[in-house]
Amino acid sequence: MSKNYKNILIFGHSNIGDVCYDLAVVHPLRQAYPDARISFVTSKKSSCLGKVVSGIDELIIFDKHGEDKGLRGYMRFVKNIRSRKFDLGLILRDMQMFYFFNIPEIIKLKKSDVRDNTYHVAQKYTRLLLELGIERKEPKYEFKFSDKQTNYIKQLFLTHEVTKDAFKVGIMPLAGWALKCWPVEHWNALIDKLSEEFKAKIFLLGKTGSSEWEKQFKQKISSKAVTLIDNSTIDESSVLIHNMDLFIGPDTSFLHLASCMRIPTVGLYGATDREFIYPLFHKEYIVNSRADLECMPCYPGANGGSCKAKGPGPCMEKITPEEVMEKIKQVLKK
Repeated sequence: MSKNYKNILIFGHSNIGDVCYDLAVVHPLRQAYPDARISFVTSKKSSCLGKVVSGIDELIIFDKHGEDKGLRGYMRFVKNIRSRKFDLGLILRDMQMFYFFNIPEIIKLKKSDVRDNTYHVAQKYTRLLLELGIERKEPKYEFKFSDKQTNYIKQLFLTHEVTKDAFKVGIMPLAGWALKCWPVEHWNALIDKLSEEFKAKIFLLGKTGSSEWEKQFKQKISSKAVTLIDNSTIDESSVLIHNMDLFIGPDTSFLHLASCMRIPTVGLYGATDREFIYPLFHKEYIVNSRADLECMPCYPGANGGSCKAKGPGPCMEKITPEEVMEKIKQVLKK
């Protein structure tokens, strides 16, 4: 161990999916520096994840669209960080402001590491810790939930008559980018199959945006599933995911959170390169589109959105409910 750090800053991302993997460094840091104060910087939206992952002493909000907006807000934030006198900083996002933080030791990814697919992004972050003499191991997360969250899940299961031995399935059908989504008709067919074959209790999570497609999606989704879309907070969703037996979704926030929680996770991929970002512990459970399209994948790539689709991309439409069901059965056998 190079030094005995006492005040550590982790500067993370703002989106939930990215933050899931930022938090992979918390456990090894806590093990290496049990007496250190560990602070994590993220957005207001994603700060709730820092509350359910053990090892963080303080969450610091960087609100670039609110009070930290513009030069004045930026300077206020820098002053706040400088006043805390951190002795170690881990910078996990592409940003330059850390030069003004007055932190004596800074560790960050090299630009050449960002697009390197040799390692999952969470593994890239934990490999940074080698610079501190911390042995590289498989990423590990320890989750904790408040009494309020625990009571929420108890009441939810009681309301919907979810027994202890029920097969519970969480689904995040929507993503921030519509091209990554799956058609509602396919979801409804899958929900039918899960209900009939496994008597599953199915919960739908997420939020709709302002597009007409998302509004129509919410209206058309099967009533056989408990729809919590637009009706559950991130705090509530995280404890629900932790209590699922299976989680399914496109490449989006809660899919990655479920994988970090070690919930068997089936990802639907077409618009996203499955080698670039995948559910950390469940890469083998991905259902990849068999569409033969020159534009695939949209991300990362030069042809993002070239199909001009306002809803699910044609690559995602090619994934069938039968393919997803076949993958689910493979997962359950394991």
